[in-house]
Amino acid sequence: MPRGSLKRKLIACLRQGKGKRRPRSRGKDRRQQIPDLESIHLRPPAIEDRLIPGHWEGDLIIGANNSSAGCTLVERTTRLVILAKVDGTTAIGFSDKLNEVTRSPRLSMTYDQSKEMVNHAEITQKTGTAIYFADPHSPWQRGSNRNPSPIRALFNSVALGT
Repeated sequence: MPRGSLKRKLIACLRQGKGKRRPRSRGKDRRQQIPDLESIHLRPPAIEDRLIPGHWEGDLIIGANNSSAGCTLVERTTRLVILAKVDGTTAIGFSDKLNEVTRSPRLSMTYDQSKEMVNHAEITQKTGTAIYFADPHSPWQRGSNRNPSPIRALFNSVALGT
């Protein structure tokens, strides 16, 4: 037998039938990427001081089995919370809720890098609000939306009508 052929036959008899271990992460991320995102580091420093109202933080809350979804908008200075029920798992509902607020107090919105914000350019076009994205796995960069449990409890009570 040529050299190595016996080893190949024995490996083929194994349960997995593979001779080498391969790393789990190969290739690039297959999830939908956010085009033209503006980093939170490009945000003006005046937003970080929380002195000027009109800078919002947003998040999407998806219910069990993707059966319902709602968006939360928290104003950074006044801590005003706006809750809205959204159809589907896209963030288009944000633009409708932001348009209900007068123009002067909707200057910017900070969001996490989740796939529902792929169409952020459409939201910016509808509302005229600049959208900035926090770094992945950095919830402290959006401090007002950092602990979603009180907001989630409030959203559940509003959704259930209690």
